[in-house]
Amino acid sequence: MSEALRQRKVQARKTVSKRELDVELAILLDLTPKKVGEITSCFLGIMADHLAEMHNLSLPGFGQFHVTLHEMRGTKLFKNGARKVRVNFSKSELLRDAHRRKTKEIPHGKVRSR
Repeated sequence: MSEALRQRKVQARKTVSKRELDVELAILLDLTPKKVGEITSCFLGIMADHLAEMHNLSLPGFGQFHVTLHEMRGTKLFKNGARKVRVNFSKSELLRDAHRRKTKEIPHGKVRSR
């Protein structure tokens, strides 16, 4: 495996923290990281509330979160009536194309038309 390919794989696995996103967004919006952190926390809280209420969530240009409820198999029932809830994420075409440009699967600047 070439060194460049190895580095690309390592970069692809990097996890960016909420704090790093807050700092980057603060620079772009000319706000303090603390204020951006409060906004980000509120946004994520609202998203979590809607998903907990079994609502699907769509963020155009980013993707969709789909909530599905799965019935428990067999005779095992939980005393608290818990059910298995699954949240799936589907990337938007814009996000897919941006990822492909990063991994050089399609030429840079060539975006699919809708």
